[in-house]
Amino acid sequence: MTEQGAEFANALKDAQASGLAEADPTLDVGGHDAAHKLCLLVTLAFGVSLTPDKVYTEGITRITSADIAYASELGYVIKLLAIAKDDGGVIEARVHPTMIPRRHVLASVGGALNAIYIHGEALGSTMYIGQGAGQMPTATAVMADILQIARDRRAGGDARPHSLGYPVGFIKRARVKPMDDVVCEYYLRFLAEDKPGVLGRIASVLGRNGISMASVIQHERSAGKNVPVIMRSHETRERNLSRALKEIVRRKLVAAAPAFIRIEEQL
Repeated sequence: MTEQGAEFANALKDAQASGLAEADPTLDVGGHDAAHKLCLLVTLAFGVSLTPDKVYTEGITRITSADIAYASELGYVIKLLAIAKDDGGVIEARVHPTMIPRRHVLASVGGALNAIYIHGEALGSTMYIGQGAGQMPTATAVMADILQIARDRRAGGDARPHSLGYPVGFIKRARVKPMDDVVCEYYLRFLAEDKPGVLGRIASVLGRNGISMASVIQHERSAGKNVPVIMRSHETRERNLSRALKEIVRRKLVAAAPAFIRIEEQL
């Protein structure tokens, strides 16, 4: 979608035809495959257990070519990210489309490539990248798991290391931060009637809910017709955004449900 400007449905058909997407792509495009992987990575990184039902999961099915174009204009690219952060022992775990700066190293990861980006307090930032789809990469990963299980069984004993790097008895259940408490910047897309006062009323609702704007884009102007209005917010809590968007819809300030994408400026 980013490289060719295709809409989601056409891009998915191409991915299926090339073998990069399954015949039933629900797990991939719905973000569920990434959520399962995030649970394993959380244990590796933080030594706590996490189940997929505790991970906020949102797929890419609602991303449009217009969103990608606006993201580019703002200096971002859109990627499906699985994000985990340790906030004083409380784990933030979420999967969703994310806008990241075009200059970030993750922005260049595409096609069949997967990447893991790690930021440690002392280590700083590192990234690991490789093929994440296809016959041989998948077979290699499966065989690696089988060999690890065989080594663990051969070692025997209850004190053997957990296959994810921690003794089983040391792993505790993760304390997960509610999505409402997550703080992000946001890309917002509204379809609003192009007449005086509408933009001001939308901005007023956002402001009352603690959301301030960093930039606004509105190219098309055609009096009396609906036009897209693009806003980029400063950081705010997710609950503030949810409350504001519900009020905007309730007051019928827009012609369609607002769209939003989270922005990670500082990964």
